[in-house]
Amino acid sequence: MTKVIDLEATVFTLVQQYPELKEILLNLGFSEIVNPIMFNTMGKIMTLKKGSKVKKIPLDQIIKTLEEKGFEVIHQPKFSSETKDTKVSREREALLKSYVQRLTQGEDMEAVRQDFKAHFKDVSAVEIARAEQALLQEGVKLKDVQKLCDVHSALFHGTTTRERRKETTAGFDQEIANKTEACIQERGHPLHILSLENRAIEEKVTHIQTILNQGTEISTLDKQLRELQEITRHYKKKQETIYPLLKVNYDYPGPSEVMWGVEDEIKTSLSHVLSHLDEKHRKALQLTLDRIHEMIYKEENILFPICVANFKEEEWLAMAKDFPTYGPCLMAEMPRWDRVKVEEDKLDLNDQEIQISGGHMSLAQLKAMLNTLPMEITLVDEKDINVYFNEGEKLFTRPQMALGRPVYSCHPMRVEPMVRLLIHDFKTGKRNSMHILSEKQGQDVLVNYYALRNKKGDYLGTLEAVQVVTGLKKAILKGKKGPIDL
Repeated sequence: MTKVIDLEATVFTLVQQYPELKEILLNLGFSEIVNPIMFNTMGKIMTLKKGSKVKKIPLDQIIKTLEEKGFEVIHQPKFSSETKDTKVSREREALLKSYVQRLTQGEDMEAVRQDFKAHFKDVSAVEIARAEQALLQEGVKLKDVQKLCDVHSALFHGTTTRERRKETTAGFDQEIANKTEACIQERGHPLHILSLENRAIEEKVTHIQTILNQGTEISTLDKQLRELQEITRHYKKKQETIYPLLKVNYDYPGPSEVMWGVEDEIKTSLSHVLSHLDEKHRKALQLTLDRIHEMIYKEENILFPICVANFKEEEWLAMAKDFPTYGPCLMAEMPRWDRVKVEEDKLDLNDQEIQISGGHMSLAQLKAMLNTLPMEITLVDEKDINVYFNEGEKLFTRPQMALGRPVYSCHPMRVEPMVRLLIHDFKTGKRNSMHILSEKQGQDVLVNYYALRNKKGDYLGTLEAVQVVTGLKKAILKGKKGPIDL
């Protein structure tokens, strides 16, 4: 009888099924497996895929050993930086590191680009993406790896979208390349929507570049650049649905983290140029427009196939349901995917009463109350998992896909350490709340964070409550009393 090892099953489950596996894993480097406490706790949540990363044991080595011992290994990654056929050589990684160091030391970008083009002209963009992930895993700073995006764009200057896509096909299994193209062509599919938006972004960027090349004063581009700022909607679709899914569910953080960082830089640069529309910022605008073009390339030729190789049908459907939350980017509307069904309200047991110390109410009343409060509410449980968002329009978008995922996955790498520190302070009792006055979409916003505790003081989770205070601020400044318009 065939002995099957599921890489997505927990270590505890596998060892219970095949007791001889414990010694095999111990010899591979899973030393904690002989510790009963660790085995009965962490073993129940740790899979071999996750364990591979935590223990820094190459997944292909684990798979090879298990197959040599007579096991059939299922759920092997279709696209992984660890497979033999696609492993980036140490020499290439060393070269990439040298380029990062040269840029960090202030060397001219064009000189580094030319060297890169000479040494990497026969390397697919997919391999470069894998090298980026390897550099991050070795401790190279994200902001330094992001600089490679501007360097490896030299390989693709002067080629069309179709030509560039053909160039990168070699980095993936042909089946994945074909499926990617099919998804892009399927009306309403998330990749179809992102691709349509990319064409609109390309058109807008090319138009602005044409105006700049004609010598037109940059001050005349205010309207065009404000329209281009809709690119934020496009980026948020990826940042809040695709990137966390890759990182949390598929242990593939590299390209996502690099792209997220570059996209944030593009948004910041675009806003800065808009607030300083003078000739001094012409070069900065030209660079930003070039970076937008290159991110489109990387998105469609690297990110899309990675997603197709990993994402399940239900994940694509969940993504399609969340996309309308962000609105279309430079398009009148987004086409609807005919596979997406309109769901009925999930609230059940409307007549059931909730009895608490302050009184009682029905579940229907509780839902209405939470949705009526003039706040955007997020509840994170004691295990740092998003468990609830109230409904309604939001300044800070909250995709339903984020429910059930760690709260940290919803933030870019530069913000994640601050979120971790705040929740750590809540858990240890060092802090019970934090309040941040901010600005979002022209509105004054108060972001409140509270530690939730029971009567004993035990930590139950974190509550985030976002409130627009523009009207309140104006009323206070005017010294107004009585009814006010918030």
